[in-house]
Amino acid sequence: MHQRQTMHRLSTAFLGLLLLSVTAVRPAVAQNGSPFQVTHAGRFQFVADYRFTQSKQAGIELESMAQKLWSELMIPDKRTPVRVYLFSTQKAFSRYVRQHIPTLTQADTNRTAMFLLRNGTPYIFAVATSELMLNLRHEFVHVLLNTSHENLPIWLDEGIAEFYETKDGRQQEFSQLLSRQNRLFWKPSIGRLERLKTMSQLGIVEYAEGWSWVNLLMQGSTSSRQVIPRYLADLRKGVQSPSISERVAAAGIDAVGSWNQRYRSRRRRLATRPTSGAAK
Repeated sequence: MHQRQTMHRLSTAFLGLLLLSVTAVRPAVAQNGSPFQVTHAGRFQFVADYRFTQSKQAGIELESMAQKLWSELMIPDKRTPVRVYLFSTQKAFSRYVRQHIPTLTQADTNRTAMFLLRNGTPYIFAVATSELMLNLRHEFVHVLLNTSHENLPIWLDEGIAEFYETKDGRQQEFSQLLSRQNRLFWKPSIGRLERLKTMSQLGIVEYAEGWSWVNLLMQGSTSSRQVIPRYLADLRKGVQSPSISERVAAAGIDAVGSWNQRYRSRRRRLATRPTSGAAK
Protein backbone atom coordinates (compact mmCIF):
# COMPACT_ATOMS: atom_id res chain seq x y z
CA MET A 1 0.00 0.00 0.00
CA HIS A 2 1.24 3.47 -0.83
CA GLN A 3 2.63 5.30 2.19
CA ARG A 4 1.28 8.84 2.51
CA GLN A 5 3.74 11.72 2.42
CA THR A 6 2.16 13.42 5.45
CA MET A 7 5.37 14.82 6.88
CA HIS A 8 6.27 16.31 3.52
CA ARG A 9 3.30 18.68 3.78
CA LEU A 10 3.89 19.98 7.29
CA SER A 11 3.61 23.72 7.97
CA THR A 12 2.22 24.60 4.55
CA ALA A 13 -0.59 26.79 5.85
CA PHE A 14 1.58 29.51 7.37
CA LEU A 15 4.26 29.87 4.75
CA GLY A 16 2.58 33.11 3.75
CA LEU A 17 3.70 34.68 7.03
CA LEU A 18 7.32 34.08 6.07
CA LEU A 19 7.21 35.13 2.45
CA LEU A 20 8.07 38.81 2.59
CA SER A 21 10.88 38.26 0.11
CA VAL A 22 8.97 36.15 -2.40
CA THR A 23 9.92 37.00 -5.96
CA ALA A 24 7.32 37.22 -8.71
CA VAL A 25 5.98 33.73 -9.36
CA ARG A 26 5.29 34.14 -13.08
CA PRO A 27 8.08 32.61 -15.16
CA ALA A 28 7.40 31.78 -18.78
CA VAL A 29 9.54 28.64 -18.81
CA ALA A 30 9.99 25.63 -16.57
CA GLN A 31 13.25 24.65 -14.92
CA ASN A 32 14.10 22.29 -17.77
CA GLY A 33 13.93 25.18 -20.25
CA SER A 34 10.65 24.13 -21.85
CA PRO A 35 7.56 26.35 -21.69
CA PHE A 36 5.06 25.79 -18.93
CA GLN A 37 1.78 24.38 -20.21
CA VAL A 38 -1.18 26.41 -18.99
CA THR A 39 -4.75 25.12 -18.72
CA HIS A 40 -7.81 26.65 -17.06
CA ALA A 41 -10.77 25.24 -15.16
CA GLY A 42 -13.02 27.89 -13.67
CA ARG A 43 -11.10 29.88 -11.07
CA PHE A 44 -8.07 27.56 -11.36
CA GLN A 45 -5.10 28.19 -13.60
CA PHE A 46 -2.91 25.10 -13.82
CA VAL A 47 0.67 25.82 -14.81
CA ALA A 48 2.59 22.57 -15.35
CA ASP A 49 6.02 21.56 -16.57
CA TYR A 50 4.40 18.50 -18.16
CA ARG A 51 1.21 17.73 -20.07
CA PHE A 52 -1.49 17.94 -17.40
CA THR A 53 -4.74 16.61 -18.87
CA GLN A 54 -6.89 16.45 -15.71
CA SER A 55 -7.52 20.17 -15.21
CA LYS A 56 -11.26 19.95 -15.82
CA GLN A 57 -11.68 16.95 -13.52
CA ALA A 58 -9.50 18.56 -10.84
CA GLY A 59 -11.44 21.82 -11.04
CA ILE A 60 -14.77 20.01 -10.65
CA GLU A 61 -13.55 18.05 -7.62
CA LEU A 62 -12.10 21.11 -5.91
CA GLU A 63 -15.26 23.14 -6.52
CA SER A 64 -17.31 20.29 -5.08
CA MET A 65 -15.14 20.35 -1.97
CA ALA A 66 -15.60 24.11 -1.65
CA GLN A 67 -19.36 23.58 -1.69
CA LYS A 68 -19.00 20.96 1.04
CA LEU A 69 -17.05 23.37 3.24
CA TRP A 70 -19.78 25.97 2.75
CA SER A 71 -22.48 23.45 3.57
CA GLU A 72 -20.80 22.02 6.67
CA LEU A 73 -18.63 24.87 8.00
CA MET A 74 -20.41 27.88 6.47
CA ILE A 75 -17.05 29.13 5.13
CA PRO A 76 -17.69 31.92 2.60
CA ASP A 77 -16.11 31.33 -0.78
CA LYS A 78 -14.72 34.55 -2.24
CA ARG A 79 -14.15 32.84 -5.60
CA THR A 80 -10.56 34.09 -5.57
CA PRO A 81 -8.58 32.92 -8.64
CA VAL A 82 -5.99 30.29 -7.71
CA ARG A 83 -2.78 29.61 -9.58
CA VAL A 84 -1.61 26.00 -9.29
CA TYR A 85 1.96 25.12 -10.25
CA LEU A 86 2.55 21.43 -11.00
CA PHE A 87 5.92 19.73 -11.33
CA SER A 88 6.74 16.36 -12.84
CA THR A 89 9.53 15.60 -10.36
CA GLN A 90 10.47 16.44 -6.78
CA LYS A 91 13.76 17.87 -8.04
CA ALA A 92 11.98 20.33 -10.33
CA PHE A 93 9.59 21.35 -7.56
CA SER A 94 12.39 21.88 -5.02
CA ARG A 95 14.53 23.88 -7.41
CA TYR A 96 11.65 26.10 -8.50
CA VAL A 97 10.33 26.98 -5.04
CA ARG A 98 13.86 27.51 -3.72
CA GLN A 99 14.52 29.98 -6.53
CA HIS A 100 11.26 31.91 -6.19
CA ILE A 101 10.74 31.69 -2.42
CA PRO A 102 14.16 32.47 -0.91
CA THR A 103 12.91 32.28 2.68
CA LEU A 104 12.29 28.54 2.47
CA THR A 105 14.63 26.10 4.18
CA GLN A 106 15.99 22.96 2.55
CA ALA A 107 13.44 20.91 4.50
CA ASP A 108 10.63 23.10 3.15
CA THR A 109 11.68 22.43 -0.43
CA ASN A 110 11.42 18.67 0.15
CA ARG A 111 7.67 18.84 0.50
CA THR A 112 5.31 17.40 -2.07
CA ALA A 113 2.91 20.36 -1.88
CA MET A 114 2.56 23.80 -0.33
CA PHE A 115 0.29 26.81 -0.26
CA LEU A 116 1.12 30.48 0.03
CA LEU A 117 -0.88 33.69 0.04
CA ARG A 118 0.92 36.67 -1.48
CA ASN A 119 -0.72 40.08 -1.79
CA GLY A 120 -4.11 38.42 -1.53
CA THR A 121 -3.36 35.95 -4.34
CA PRO A 122 -3.28 32.24 -3.41
CA TYR A 123 -0.71 29.91 -4.98
CA ILE A 124 -0.46 26.15 -4.75
CA PHE A 125 2.70 24.24 -5.65
CA ALA A 126 2.63 20.45 -5.98
CA VAL A 127 4.55 17.47 -7.28
CA ALA A 128 2.75 15.09 -9.64
CA THR A 129 2.74 12.09 -7.30
CA SER A 130 0.05 9.43 -7.03
CA GLU A 131 -1.46 11.60 -4.27
CA LEU A 132 -1.72 14.76 -6.34
CA MET A 133 -5.47 15.23 -5.92
CA LEU A 134 -5.23 14.52 -2.20
CA ASN A 135 -2.57 17.21 -1.91
CA LEU A 136 -4.51 19.68 -4.07
CA ARG A 137 -7.59 19.18 -1.91
CA HIS A 138 -5.53 19.78 1.24
CA GLU A 139 -3.91 22.94 -0.04
CA PHE A 140 -7.16 24.30 -1.47
CA VAL A 141 -8.75 23.96 1.98
CA HIS A 142 -5.97 26.27 3.20
CA VAL A 143 -6.84 28.68 0.39
CA LEU A 144 -10.50 28.78 1.44
CA LEU A 145 -9.67 29.13 5.13
CA ASN A 146 -6.91 31.72 4.87
CA THR A 147 -8.66 34.00 2.38
CA SER A 148 -11.61 34.26 4.77
CA HIS A 149 -10.05 34.19 8.25
CA GLU A 150 -7.25 35.96 10.06
CA ASN A 151 -5.46 34.55 13.11
CA LEU A 152 -6.76 31.04 12.52
CA PRO A 153 -5.23 28.67 15.11
CA ILE A 154 -2.58 26.55 13.45
CA TRP A 155 -3.91 23.26 14.79
CA LEU A 156 -7.40 24.01 13.49
CA ASP A 157 -6.14 25.14 10.08
CA GLU A 158 -4.27 21.88 9.61
CA GLY A 159 -6.93 19.74 11.29
CA ILE A 160 -9.63 20.98 8.91
CA ALA A 161 -7.33 20.55 5.90
CA GLU A 162 -6.51 16.97 6.92
CA PHE A 163 -10.18 16.19 7.47
CA TYR A 164 -11.40 17.51 4.11
CA GLU A 165 -8.51 16.31 1.97
CA THR A 166 -10.22 12.91 1.84
CA LYS A 167 -13.80 12.64 0.66
CA ASP A 168 -14.98 10.76 3.75
CA GLY A 169 -12.77 12.48 6.32
CA ARG A 170 -10.90 9.30 7.18
CA GLN A 171 -7.15 9.11 7.77
CA GLN A 172 -6.15 5.50 8.42
CA GLU A 173 -2.56 6.26 9.31
CA PHE A 174 -3.59 8.93 11.80
CA SER A 175 -6.13 6.55 13.36
CA GLN A 176 -3.49 3.88 13.80
CA LEU A 177 -1.00 6.37 15.24
CA LEU A 178 -3.52 7.70 17.76
CA SER A 179 -4.52 4.18 18.77
CA ARG A 180 -0.86 3.52 19.61
CA GLN A 181 -0.65 6.81 21.50
CA ASN A 182 -3.73 5.78 23.46
CA ARG A 183 -1.80 2.86 24.93
CA LEU A 184 0.73 5.23 26.48
CA PHE A 185 0.39 7.83 29.23
CA TRP A 186 -0.27 10.45 26.54
CA LYS A 187 -3.69 12.13 26.78
CA PRO A 188 -5.61 14.03 24.08
CA SER A 189 -6.22 17.72 24.77
CA ILE A 190 -7.69 20.46 22.60
CA GLY A 191 -6.35 22.96 25.12
CA ARG A 192 -2.80 21.77 24.56
CA LEU A 193 -3.17 22.21 20.80
CA GLU A 194 -4.57 25.71 21.32
CA ARG A 195 -1.37 26.70 23.12
CA LEU A 196 0.75 25.89 20.06
CA LYS A 197 1.73 29.10 18.30
CA THR A 198 4.40 28.14 15.74
CA MET A 199 4.50 25.52 13.02
CA SER A 200 7.71 24.10 14.46
CA GLN A 201 5.66 22.95 17.45
CA LEU A 202 3.50 20.71 15.26
CA GLY A 203 4.78 17.20 14.71
CA ILE A 204 3.00 14.22 13.23
CA VAL A 205 1.16 13.50 16.51
CA GLU A 206 -0.18 17.06 16.67
CA TYR A 207 -1.35 16.83 13.06
CA ALA A 208 -3.06 13.55 13.80
CA GLU A 209 -4.70 14.86 16.97
CA GLY A 210 -5.87 18.05 15.22
CA TRP A 211 -7.50 15.93 12.52
CA SER A 212 -9.07 13.67 15.16
CA TRP A 213 -10.76 16.55 16.97
CA VAL A 214 -12.17 17.98 13.76
CA ASN A 215 -13.32 14.49 12.80
CA LEU A 216 -14.92 13.92 16.20
CA LEU A 217 -16.74 17.26 16.28
CA MET A 218 -17.89 17.24 12.65
CA GLN A 219 -19.20 13.68 12.82
CA GLY A 220 -20.73 13.95 16.28
CA SER A 221 -24.01 15.24 17.67
CA THR A 222 -25.80 18.34 16.42
CA SER A 223 -24.22 20.44 19.18
CA SER A 224 -20.79 19.04 18.32
CA ARG A 225 -21.17 19.87 14.63
CA GLN A 226 -21.98 23.49 15.49
CA VAL A 227 -18.79 24.16 17.47
CA ILE A 228 -16.33 24.78 14.62
CA PRO A 229 -18.69 26.68 12.26
CA ARG A 230 -19.73 29.06 15.04
CA TYR A 231 -16.11 29.59 16.09
CA LEU A 232 -15.12 30.41 12.50
CA ALA A 233 -18.08 32.79 12.14
CA ASP A 234 -16.94 34.72 15.22
CA LEU A 235 -13.38 34.74 13.93
CA ARG A 236 -14.55 36.34 10.67
CA LYS A 237 -16.32 39.04 12.67
CA GLY A 238 -13.08 39.82 14.46
CA VAL A 239 -14.67 39.58 17.89
CA GLN A 240 -13.06 38.13 21.01
CA SER A 241 -14.78 34.81 21.49
CA PRO A 242 -14.41 31.55 23.42
CA SER A 243 -11.89 29.04 22.12
CA ILE A 244 -12.88 25.66 20.70
CA SER A 245 -12.09 23.93 24.01
CA GLU A 246 -14.18 26.47 25.92
CA ARG A 247 -17.08 26.01 23.54
CA VAL A 248 -16.88 22.23 23.85
CA ALA A 249 -16.97 22.50 27.66
CA ALA A 250 -19.86 25.02 27.61
CA ALA A 251 -21.89 22.71 25.36
CA GLY A 252 -21.43 19.86 27.84
CA ILE A 253 -19.71 17.69 25.22
CA ASP A 254 -17.63 14.88 26.71
CA ALA A 255 -14.97 15.28 24.06
CA VAL A 256 -12.16 13.41 25.81
CA GLY A 257 -14.49 10.56 26.77
CA SER A 258 -15.70 10.24 23.18
CA TRP A 259 -12.13 10.45 21.89
CA ASN A 260 -10.92 7.71 24.23
CA GLN A 261 -13.88 5.50 23.42
CA ARG A 262 -13.24 5.82 19.70
CA TYR A 263 -9.55 4.97 19.81
CA ARG A 264 -9.78 2.37 22.52
CA SER A 265 -12.46 0.64 20.46
CA ARG A 266 -10.19 0.74 17.45
CA ARG A 267 -7.34 -0.68 19.52
CA ARG A 268 -9.50 -3.62 20.53
CA ARG A 269 -10.48 -4.25 16.91
CA LEU A 270 -6.85 -4.18 15.84
CA ALA A 271 -5.88 -6.50 18.69
CA THR A 272 -8.53 -9.08 17.80
CA ARG A 273 -7.92 -9.02 14.05
CA PRO A 274 -6.66 -12.44 12.77
CA THR A 275 -3.03 -12.64 11.83
CA SER A 276 -2.09 -13.38 8.22
CA GLY A 277 -1.45 -17.03 9.07
CA ALA A 278 -4.67 -17.58 11.01
CA ALA A 279 -7.36 -19.88 9.68
CA LYS A 280 -10.37 -18.08 8.26
